[in-house]
Amino acid sequence: MIEKLTERFYAGTWIWWIEANKLIGDDVVADLFNLDRDLLKEGAPIETVREAIHPDDLQATLDGAQASIDDRSPYRARFRVRRRDGLVREVMAVGQCFFEDDRIVQFVGTTMEIAPATARHPTLDQLTAEVIAACDTARALNEPFRLHLLEMVLKDIGTATAKTLDLSPLSQGDPAWRSH
Repeated sequence: MIEKLTERFYAGTWIWWIEANKLIGDDVVADLFNLDRDLLKEGAPIETVREAIHPDDLQATLDGAQASIDDRSPYRARFRVRRRDGLVREVMAVGQCFFEDDRIVQFVGTTMEIAPATARHPTLDQLTAEVIAACDTARALNEPFRLHLLEMVLKDIGTATAKTLDLSPLSQGDPAWRSH
């Protein structure tokens, strides 16, 4: 079920080995970030990944990753990536840092392409339903890390939906709506 979800919604998984400065990822990550698939399977320098991030989004993306490391909190980011052919894609990344003896060892996550509903990309309602089903599967299979990543995706879908519906104060935790 989870593999079908990542295939259907064009999502890939990655591991960033911090000390080695290498990112290992699947074919979807290679495609999203314009990386050589064989190089990515062996471990690409993180700088090659950074080169694909849109310059207007790079600093915020790096700051978010650093905050996740500093706070030991889940990583969530939306940013654009540039392809060699000029196409710009919007992606969402979620991940988690892992530490050993108080030093970061690896950063593990998934990146998903965000696009309007097309033949290849289902509607937001379909996405939400399938992510919920994948959460149920991860819970049933006792896969807490996958469940955690999927729950972060659900939270991001909810935040994006609230912004689209102009409910942004609700998504930002603003209690002002309670006074009405």
